[in-house]
Amino acid sequence: MVNQEPSIDWEAARRRLHRNETALEKGLAGDTGRVEEIFRQRAAQLARPRAAGTAAGAGPAGVPAVLVFALQAERYAIALEQVREVAAAPQITPIPGSPEKLAGVINLRGQIEPVWEAALLVGLEAPASRGPGYVVLLRREGLPAALRVDQLLGALPLPPAPWQPAAQPSPYSKGVSADGITLIDADALLEQGGMR
Repeated sequence: MVNQEPSIDWEAARRRLHRNETALEKGLAGDTGRVEEIFRQRAAQLARPRAAGTAAGAGPAGVPAVLVFALQAERYAIALEQVREVAAAPQITPIPGSPEKLAGVINLRGQIEPVWEAALLVGLEAPASRGPGYVVLLRREGLPAALRVDQLLGALPLPPAPWQPAAQPSPYSKGVSADGITLIDADALLEQGGMR
């Protein structure tokens, strides 16, 4: 038995190719009036004020979002509105004679940023050994600053109330959630650490 390959209708293939090419050209040429109307509608949509809950740093239904991170075995959170950027910790250069709480400085895209040891600022012991960790660059008026943290756990909606006061009251703690996350005010934390 001999297998015969099906014959190809080259003329039908050319007609189909020509139809597709014509449709593509027509679609790419576009109607300039239609394109301008789409741009006008998009500009009007972007110019409208944002609805409640869609602001930067907010989660669903207007719930503020937080960045959750780990310092040793403890979990902490900072409001996303206080966070400028997060990055894997680059080389931190120590500053001779600086306080122990200041890990050093980093050069991030040509910008020198001071990096504070978040663990020491919250009252934990300095780890004997650790991986490189991460830096959380903060939004601050005037002085830039970053916190060195051990692990990033993600951005989440702010855990719902009830919030308990921290076991050791401090000016930077806003409370502890039911699942053990301590919400901190980054500005108050740095102020307590001597960064004004």
